[in-house]
Amino acid sequence: MLTADGLTKLYKNGRGAREVTFCVEGGEVMGLLGPNGSGKTTVMKACVGLVLPTAGRAAIGGHDVVTRREAALAGVGALIESPALFDRLTARRNLEMAAAYYPELPGGRVDEVLAIVELERYPKDKVLSFSLGMRQRLGVALALLSRPSVLILDEPANGLDIEGMVAIREIVKNAAASGAAVLISSHLAHEIELSATKVGVMHDGMLLKTATMAEVLTVSPSLEDYYLAEVQNYRKGRLSA
Repeated sequence: MLTADGLTKLYKNGRGAREVTFCVEGGEVMGLLGPNGSGKTTVMKACVGLVLPTAGRAAIGGHDVVTRREAALAGVGALIESPALFDRLTARRNLEMAAAYYPELPGGRVDEVLAIVELERYPKDKVLSFSLGMRQRLGVALALLSRPSVLILDEPANGLDIEGMVAIREIVKNAAASGAAVLISSHLAHEIELSATKVGVMHDGMLLKTATMAEVLTVSPSLEDYYLAEVQNYRKGRLSA
């Protein structure tokens, strides 16, 4: 459903992502785990055409994101970095404006996604009064609006309290259960461990290792331990090279 093949995007300062390869099928949740600056967001931006790759390619549903962008992105919902919101409008109005781009959506879909992200209690509150966590919930609602077959969420737990994290975790799992291919990122190992079916360890702009969560927990007591071991192996390899 979503594939990256040697995907590379390097910026003028040398940072970015290099030779990233992975595949996410329908029903899977792949988590990109790594610290800030490890290339997670760059990979996601390249997967939806927000940046052009330096080399390699990304494809969604078999369509190249660069050469067949419209077809590739037709079934995609994404929240990358901060959500783009109209601060002086309500959450409902933000969603209604986005829904205008999807004439096939049923009339009750706006109310449905407001309930999913638990913002239905604030029908008249303007977004400028929202907390960081509420803004993040609205960003997730916008990503879910079109019932995407591919869902991409960059640090979806950012700014959320414990209840919010649990809610986003359930949203991710439910999207995969409905058949969507889900790609999420986080620097929090515990969140990826509880949400993802497989993980990609990112460090220094590279995807060091991919594994199913079952494989991870077979060889390590936790995803955190697995991540630290893979990074240590990478650093040892660089020192001995």
